[in-house]
Amino acid sequence: MAEEEKVEEKKSGGGGLLPLLTLVLVAVSIGVSAFSMITVMSLKSGLTEMVQQDNTPEGIPGEVDVNDIDTFTFTENFIFRFKDAENPKVTNTVVMDISVGILTTEDTAEDASTLKALMTSKEGIIRDGLESMMTSENYEEFLTTDGLDGIKTKVIEYLQGRLVSDLIIDVYFTNKVTSSS
Repeated sequence: MAEEEKVEEKKSGGGGLLPLLTLVLVAVSIGVSAFSMITVMSLKSGLTEMVQQDNTPEGIPGEVDVNDIDTFTFTENFIFRFKDAENPKVTNTVVMDISVGILTTEDTAEDASTLKALMTSKEGIIRDGLESMMTSENYEEFLTTDGLDGIKTKVIEYLQGRLVSDLIIDVYFTNKVTSSS
């Protein structure tokens, strides 16, 4: 009988270790999960803040003061002609002036001046590239705000790549006239 009591004690003593071990593991899991959530939330808020600050090209502040923008205006207006898709006898025409916004802060003034001089000396080459790019667009794109915004983005990317400058920050379409004949 004494042996049976010892076996019973061993069984009940060994059984207490398993629930304790389970409890410790659950507590560790909860702690690791909480730490992970806090870390992920911190990273997420940090990334969100970085994205909000970094929506503009490198080195350009989120809000550019109008006094920090100089413009280069092409000497002649642009004329784009498009054949009408539905009626080949009809020609759609877009006439507009195009200006380029150049970031000209205290830090970038010298580079901006050099960029404007380059654009002036290479205006014919730049103009030819823009005309080729713009006439590959659809006439309808010139009629909507969203379409013009898309074209502006393409023009900015083209000019930044062609002139190797991130100081080009905007494009302005002015005196736009559209007609069909």
